[in-house]
Amino acid sequence: MQIQLQPLTPDDREQFIRDNQDAFNYGALEKFGRRDDHFEEPDEIISRKTIEQSIDGGSAYRIWLDGEKVGGLIVKVNGCHGDLEILFVNPKVHSKGIGQAAWREEEKMFPEVEIWETCTPYFEKRNIHFYVNRCGFHIVEFFNKHHPEPDGSEPEEQISDEQFPDGMFRFEKRMCPGKPSERMDDEKHMNPAMPTSIRTGDGMSDSAITIRFATEKDVPFIKACIHELAEYEHSAELDKSTEEMLHEKIFAKGFAKVLIAECNGEKAGFALWFNNFSTWLARPGIYLEDLLVRPQFRRKGIGKRLLKRLAEIAMENGWGRVEWACLKWNKPSLEFYESLGAIKMDEWVTLRLADESLERLGNEATEK
Repeated sequence: MQIQLQPLTPDDREQFIRDNQDAFNYGALEKFGRRDDHFEEPDEIISRKTIEQSIDGGSAYRIWLDGEKVGGLIVKVNGCHGDLEILFVNPKVHSKGIGQAAWREEEKMFPEVEIWETCTPYFEKRNIHFYVNRCGFHIVEFFNKHHPEPDGSEPEEQISDEQFPDGMFRFEKRMCPGKPSERMDDEKHMNPAMPTSIRTGDGMSDSAITIRFATEKDVPFIKACIHELAEYEHSAELDKSTEEMLHEKIFAKGFAKVLIAECNGEKAGFALWFNNFSTWLARPGIYLEDLLVRPQFRRKGIGKRLLKRLAEIAMENGWGRVEWACLKWNKPSLEFYESLGAIKMDEWVTLRLADESLERLGNEATEK
């Protein structure tokens, strides 16, 4: 998928506004049906005035895919701080990874930004999922009538009880870990009534374990995990990968994707996967090439969380399967996978052409 961001042109401004309103209306109507008390203007969840102010005060871009306009976004950057004011994708092309790809392109355009911030209404579950699970944002604040925005705005500019009676979530994404947010850790801005973690069945809290997509900065960690897994499988001598090769093949050419698991802010494991295709289902699937949880982080449910995330990705995209291989002697892993409902494909045998056999057969095909 080749996503492009192009600056909004004056002749496209009106259509941009209409497309933005249509996309936002879709989310509200999907949740509430036609309910006027959530709309800024008749039949509009976001007003023309709000969009125009964002366009005039920030940098607006059109999202293009294969020569077609499929969405847009508006950001406002001030030094090392960036505000994502608006991001929308045409509902007809939802769940295709377009929004995530567009956001990655936007991050590349502003490498000086250390902290990104955005907000979304409480009912926009699709947006909340997108920002947290797709783009790596974290929920840091909840604005409502008991905890208004501390920006000094006039009362009529604050979130009204009538429009969003249950408030708005504020998100932040730190591009440079360790540099404090302007407001994130300031307790006077936090809502003490809002829970910060939820206990899961494995005894860890949701806030303690996070699953995100890898970035180029994770290449050294990915390489270390690959080698650690090769050593565990008694095949370290077969690991020929380098950080340069992984950077090129994963991030420059997109042959694979990687999920990173973090526990209390530390990198704890990874899952490397790519798409395959089932002719019987006529649908793509996920092939999990590698999964590793580092020893000091095991027995915390992290492996299960990684597999659950892969299953979620497959379901969201309408894909048919998640498949992987496991060494026969690795009984602890086999038992774990079967406990999740995975089925051993005992009737199938894995075959491989590599090294000399691959070269020999390939050379035969090119012989005159």
